[in-house]
Amino acid sequence: MPDGLDTLNIYKAILTGNDLTEIPKQVFEISTLQDLVMAANPISEFPCALNKLKRLKSLSFASTRIKEINCDLSKYDSLEYFDISRNNLTQLPNEIKNIPNLKWLSLDGNSFTNLSFVDKRLEKLETLDLYSNKIHKLSIETQYLSNIKKLLIFDNQIESIPENIGDLIHLEKLEIWNNPIKSISSNIRKLTNLKSLKIDDDFLTKKDKENLKNWLPNCSIKYQTRSDK
Repeated sequence: MPDGLDTLNIYKAILTGNDLTEIPKQVFEISTLQDLVMAANPISEFPCALNKLKRLKSLSFASTRIKEINCDLSKYDSLEYFDISRNNLTQLPNEIKNIPNLKWLSLDGNSFTNLSFVDKRLEKLETLDLYSNKIHKLSIETQYLSNIKKLLIFDNQIESIPENIGDLIHLEKLEIWNNPIKSISSNIRKLTNLKSLKIDDDFLTKKDKENLKNWLPNCSIKYQTRSDK
């Protein structure tokens, strides 16, 4: 990368697929940078020097080799979006949960089997991407996701929508298709802000669909049949 980037008003840098093993030093000089995309590079170590970028709002390390983060992210006050999708993660690097104003977390295409990584530190999240993992249950950690507005959890192994779905009181969009859903708790009626639901109907009865319509009268419900794919 050329020198002198600090003299330009650069707000977004996309360095996807450049076979980089680290972030070029010139990037750390761009004080105006708000959005940095380092996806599809063989980076294995999270660069702690990113704390120099005080205006950074969005950060993507999708499809890299990062498995853990050994930096204090609690001072990244401006960061709202973090993408660490498609990294074959089974555990969420703990430091990500210390980002104080994180609103959007992309974890799709990993190998998570449950929601045990969710705790109170993620309570400001508004969007959570968890599709294409190996999750088999919406467990009690939903209690920490009451501010979620958009949950994309399709293409997993979830068989039921449990009672604790009612925790997601601000949810507006739920995509849970390509899961073998066999039962739905009536607590879904507590999602009065839900506007869009996409779900498979392979194992749902006519009565199940009638219930959903009654429980969610103001929600657009789209069904698909997995066996037709």
